[in-house]
Amino acid sequence: MSDLAYLTLGWIHDYPVSAILVGVVAGLVLLFLARRMAHRLLLSVARQLRGLLRHLAAAVDAARRGLAERNTRVRRALAVDRTEERLARSLNGMEALVEREFGHFPELQRRLNDAIAEQEREYEASSTPPPLPAAWGEATEAVAAVSDRGDGTTADMLARIRQSLERSEDRALRRHRREFRRRQRRLRALLPLWRRVQASLDAVRGRIRTLEERGRHIDGLWHSYQGLLEAGDGMDRQLNLSALVRFFINGGAVAVLVLIAAAHMAVATFPLQEVVGAGNQLGPWSAASVAAAALVGMAILGGALILESARFTRLLPQLDSLEGGGRRSLLVVGVVLVVATALLGAVLGYLHQAVEAEVASLAAEAGGLQPSRPGVAATVIHMLLGLIFPLALAVALLPLEGFVQATRVVAGLLAEALLTLLALALRWLGNALVALARVLTRLYDAVIFLPLWIQGRLNRRRPAPPSGEQIEGSATA
Repeated sequence: MSDLAYLTLGWIHDYPVSAILVGVVAGLVLLFLARRMAHRLLLSVARQLRGLLRHLAAAVDAARRGLAERNTRVRRALAVDRTEERLARSLNGMEALVEREFGHFPELQRRLNDAIAEQEREYEASSTPPPLPAAWGEATEAVAAVSDRGDGTTADMLARIRQSLERSEDRALRRHRREFRRRQRRLRALLPLWRRVQASLDAVRGRIRTLEERGRHIDGLWHSYQGLLEAGDGMDRQLNLSALVRFFINGGAVAVLVLIAAAHMAVATFPLQEVVGAGNQLGPWSAASVAAAALVGMAILGGALILESARFTRLLPQLDSLEGGGRRSLLVVGVVLVVATALLGAVLGYLHQAVEAEVASLAAEAGGLQPSRPGVAATVIHMLLGLIFPLALAVALLPLEGFVQATRVVAGLLAEALLTLLALALRWLGNALVALARVLTRLYDAVIFLPLWIQGRLNRRRPAPPSGEQIEGSATA
């Protein structure tokens, strides 16, 4: 180490205050000399970071727009699928209604035509006028009116002919009246037929009205379908609101079903301990709990088979390729599973109360007390709960499907909102960094305020340069 360094260290040791003052002054001078460079460095770094953050925000915005387009496609696709399913179900229902209600329409039309033809024949026959007297009766009357000229035989013969003709006409008239009364009775006998025809026509009118209502419903679905295919911003907002409503409604239903499953497991676990053994374990769970969970799963599986076979849900796309026979087989299997789990749940509910009563009886005998008999109401309630819980779990797939579909839309909306907030946060952070750099430059100037003040005083005392030099200096600057 040189002598100058020894002298400097000795001086600092002997005069520490003076050394500190000299160091502060030297530091202020160095900071003053590096002021412009430090300002530029701080502002440049802040602006570079702001630019980087803006680029990141633009990338996040692009991702948000892509996600928004995807969410729009998903929402519209789900809405179109639901509308197509409703349309197909309505059209199938109308086809079944037409086949069921109007399949016998040709037979009804034939019966109506036969009845109308028979009515026309009877009406025409009943309206036939009575038989007229014979045409040669007038000639006989003219002959009878001629004087007999004393010949009584001729007059008597003509009188007999007249009487015979009158009797013949009277018999014909009575026969006509009998036929008329008979036809009238037949017409009156046809009144029930007319009433049945009227009832059939009223039924046909009601069926046609039902078809008209179905047609109007299908027209509304078709207009909704066209609106979805030509959807705009208003339709997107409506679909978002519908998805949120379905999310909360189906979510509440799923939560209720989860509680039902937990309650069913609680009811079934206790009596199953007597069946599978209370001490048996399957890993960290007891065998009774696993068996109760299996019963819950069987009820849900049976309900899923029923709903999928009846095309109420479409969570299992593998079943779409099945034809009528396969679907009917799965439907029968699902019904058997649901009924079996419901009956087994009722039996377990009865066993639950019986086991509890037995345990209470043993405890009472051990304590020297009189054991109490189990209540019938509690037993019935346990059996009803064991019977109803599997039936309720059988429809779990309906709200679950709606919840899954609505969750896709709601998750997309939440991700879109988070990306929007992230882009805003990145832009705000970039602007905050520039503002922080400006604050740091002000703090920098505050630290070296004394040299800056001296510089300002010197600049004010310096005489102003001539106008030409000032202009030249400005241009140079």
